[in-house]
Amino acid sequence: MTDRDRIAIIGAGHVGATAAYALMLRALAPEIVLIDNNGARAHAEAADIADANALARPARVWAGDYADAARARIAVITAGGATHGSQDRLSVAADSAAIVTDCVDRLIGAGFCGVLVIAANPVELMILVALLRSGLPASQVIGSGTLLDTSRLKQALSQALGVAPRRSRVMCWASMATARSPPSRPSGSAA
Repeated sequence: MTDRDRIAIIGAGHVGATAAYALMLRALAPEIVLIDNNGARAHAEAADIADANALARPARVWAGDYADAARARIAVITAGGATHGSQDRLSVAADSAAIVTDCVDRLIGAGFCGVLVIAANPVELMILVALLRSGLPASQVIGSGTLLDTSRLKQALSQALGVAPRRSRVMCWASMATARSPPSRPSGSAA
């Protein structure tokens, strides 16, 4: 095992902790480091996930800093502005941009040169912020895109139609709109 087998998650809130837990359960990384401006939160989440590690293949899970993330193969930025109540994702764009910029600056400053995955809202804009700020090639800066929107739509349709979610194929094409609907079928296409 090398440092390059490590995945760093920057932001130990709900999304970051859930991502770390999923990585641990699926044994997708032998090392997972959680980084957060609130060190106590990062330590608490890392400890909880490490305790649950008995359910999966062994992985080292700990709270660390940007120096720990420098040699990671993948860094996931989940830190960003939080929406409250009926706020849409665009309303936190300025806050998220400042947070993502700080995270990217600190990550690149520590020597990171791996793949950067963005999961902060609004994700399409934060991917652009991270790409422009990091100086990494476009092939190394990606985002979670419409993954969660697709999952939500799949779940809603499955419940409405009374079928198991795994029995349907659904894809959201955009997540920026505040009102979402499935894309219409091109005219002349078969059902």
